[in-house]
Amino acid sequence: MSIAIPHPAVCLLASSAEPLVRRFDFFEHLIEPWTRNVEFTGWIVAMGVFVAVPCAVLGCFLVLRGKALLGDAISHALLAGLAGAFLVTGSRGAVAMIAGAVAAGLLTVVLIELIHRRTRVKEDASIAVVFSTLFALGVVLITRFTEGVDLDAHCVLYGEIEMSWLRPDRVKTMGGVAVAVVVAAVLFFKELKITSFDAATATALGIPAAAVHYALMAAVSVTVVSGMEAVGAILVVAMLIAPGATAYLLTDRLARMVLLAAGLGAVSAVVGFHVALWLDCSTAGAIAVVSFGMFLVTWLASPRHGVLLRVLRRWQLATRIARENFLRAAFNLRPSPAPEAVVGASVLGEQLRMLPADLRKYCRRLQRDGWIECDPEDQVRLTDKGFRQARRIVRAHRLWETYLVNQVGIALDHAHPDAEEIEHLLSERLLDRVDDLLGHPVHDPHGKRIPRPPELLAAGAETHLARLREGDVALIRGIDGSATGEVLSRIAALALPLGAEIQVVGQSGEVDWTIRCPDGTQRRVDHPLADAIRVEIRRPVLRA
Repeated sequence: MSIAIPHPAVCLLASSAEPLVRRFDFFEHLIEPWTRNVEFTGWIVAMGVFVAVPCAVLGCFLVLRGKALLGDAISHALLAGLAGAFLVTGSRGAVAMIAGAVAAGLLTVVLIELIHRRTRVKEDASIAVVFSTLFALGVVLITRFTEGVDLDAHCVLYGEIEMSWLRPDRVKTMGGVAVAVVVAAVLFFKELKITSFDAATATALGIPAAAVHYALMAAVSVTVVSGMEAVGAILVVAMLIAPGATAYLLTDRLARMVLLAAGLGAVSAVVGFHVALWLDCSTAGAIAVVSFGMFLVTWLASPRHGVLLRVLRRWQLATRIARENFLRAAFNLRPSPAPEAVVGASVLGEQLRMLPADLRKYCRRLQRDGWIECDPEDQVRLTDKGFRQARRIVRAHRLWETYLVNQVGIALDHAHPDAEEIEHLLSERLLDRVDDLLGHPVHDPHGKRIPRPPELLAAGAETHLARLREGDVALIRGIDGSATGEVLSRIAALALPLGAEIQVVGQSGEVDWTIRCPDGTQRRVDHPLADAIRVEIRRPVLRA
């Protein structure tokens, strides 16, 4: 008779009555800690906030300086400083421990900089060498020379924040450190800001950048050693970096970044405490995990730097570029300049290199969105909305092509692909600026007409004379307020009566305009004058 032996994992699951994730009880895990156990909860949460806030404030400057790993190195190297201070003084008092922490922190920074600057070793490698060596030295000192003393590696590494309610004096000490760090950051905010962004400029302004840097490292050392008993040397790194990194993704202003980081650190302490109650796990670990969770959410969904929004914006840009390329092709392939002209789908497919099935699917999508109309014979016609957009993208392409050839000096056969990439990124304001810089050309380097903006194709539109085309009829309305005295005197010499109806009868080299006045005389107006004369369009030329 054979006996079935269960798999060890099955035995483990069967013997464990505790589920992997405990059931969340709103009253037990959120309300009860602040009603029945308020003293226990208050001291633990206060300790978490007092550790998180100064770490977050200092972490902002570490993130800006690109020294995030330096905080990790200091937190590990402090173990050697604490053990060394105890061996020298024989005391675990606050003064001895803080002195040892500051000494170890500054020694870490100095050794890293010496190795990085005096050897070929890069900064990340020098950080790894120094902090691992000092950390190992601290472990050796603790395990060999501090037997029988309450200075153990377990406490230093993982912390005992749950015991804070039994040690209110240490919570008050941590609160004093937190207040001191925040006040110092406010008082020396200008120095920290300047040295974080440009140490050379700070030195030129008389600010001792090196002294500020070492003072910041000393503050990090004091904060880390003060909070080490609460959250441990390993998890304090998360409190030191995660809130600052999260705030960095949310704002571009340093003052706002520091405030956000402090707030996020405090929130992570409160939320982490309740998560630890819910999951029955380490409070310090839960605080660090919550802090990372906030960073992850911000990294994914930040309004400006979020991954999801970047992906969405890229998808929207790719969709818009594909649509504009289709509309431009339909505009250029029309057999006549009339807006109602149709283009065969097969011709568009050849131009855009699309398979018939993909082309039909894409045409149905554009028709659904109101850009084109398709008849049963696969004839494509641009709607009014599609025609306006097509005119705009063709105008952008031809203006930019003209700019590349005339102003930059790019060869004519190389301008087209560059213009195809840039045309989708040009705003209306930039297009008008390019148009004015080029002297409002009528044709591109290939001899094709450059479409006009839609507002210049309607009677009653006000603009300046330089934007009129040959054949346009307009009324003179006045002179632009930005015109110089020289321009005003030259316009006065033209003797153009206000309110007179003029017609553009020619453009010479797209540099000056010849206009016919009501008395039949003609006058030539150069570009500076044409830019200063305001007109109202009466009968525009409706050519593309």
